[in-house]
Amino acid sequence: MAIVVTGAHGFVGLNVVKTLAEQGQTVVAVGRSAADEWVSSFLAGTSDVHHVVADVSRPGELAGAIKGFDVEAIIHAAVVTATTLQVEKDDAARIIHVNTGGTIEALEAARIGGASRFVYVSSPSAIGDASTDGDMDESVPKHPESLYGISKDASEEIVRRYGKLHDLSVASVRISQPYGPGERATSSRIRTSPIYEWLLDAQAGRTLPSGPFSRARDWTFIDDTARGIAELATADTLQYDLYHLSLGGQITVGEVVELIKSEFSGVDVNQEPSPDDLNPNISGPSGRKPLDSSRFASEFGWSPSIRIEEGMRRYLDWWKAFPPLNS
Repeated sequence: MAIVVTGAHGFVGLNVVKTLAEQGQTVVAVGRSAADEWVSSFLAGTSDVHHVVADVSRPGELAGAIKGFDVEAIIHAAVVTATTLQVEKDDAARIIHVNTGGTIEALEAARIGGASRFVYVSSPSAIGDASTDGDMDESVPKHPESLYGISKDASEEIVRRYGKLHDLSVASVRISQPYGPGERATSSRIRTSPIYEWLLDAQAGRTLPSGPFSRARDWTFIDDTARGIAELATADTLQYDLYHLSLGGQITVGEVVELIKSEFSGVDVNQEPSPDDLNPNISGPSGRKPLDSSRFASEFGWSPSIRIEEGMRRYLDWWKAFPPLNS
């Protein structure tokens, strides 16, 4: 039995592939193009990973690419991450076509291939800029505004409906602020996360456009995120069709920057950069609470085990050792 991962060359998908392989699962890693040196190096030492090429936005292509495998579950992580207003303006049709149409194609592949589980990797963007007096749990009303958030919201509802129509066990999982090894800019992820961009700047000796040190996000180490997603794909049963995965607390920009400065001595920081230089993740809403993962924790006993100090140490160790970054 195999677990299919779409978007397998992206930050989250690649880490999910690695986690599943390390757990002894047979993994079908689906990318829009063949695996490159980055992917091969990142997965070095893993076994039973089968790479296939398919564009999830093309009707029937994914189903055809995986038809030779005995598919148990599909984890759908392929997405166009529209992190800037300009990307949204320039690629509106592509965002909707890939993010929503691709979800339908992945669901169809699960149905045709006889999979028993479908996991959709979603985002807090499906909620939008919601504020609440209570916890940011799965019951928070959704008010997405960006095309990316709207496509995530729509996909969650499509996944839920497909599950009912075809008696398929489904779950959407909103992941918050992943950071760590494996991130890079791609054609589907033009603007990367703040921590990644700050590390690039620090390595090059450039000033870090951090924004206010008091800003905070629920940054979650990617190993914890990937472990949670893998749990949803392999669990015998699921109690719900929507889950949150998050650190559950907030880490300030200042904390992260100080950890970077401890590795790259002498780096300068600009807490008041121009809007164009400030990462959209930091310039966005400052008051939104961290996602509440208590539902997931209660059902699976999961909790984020890697705190920011250890996470950044692991990230920095990988950053210095990873061949494609240092060749």
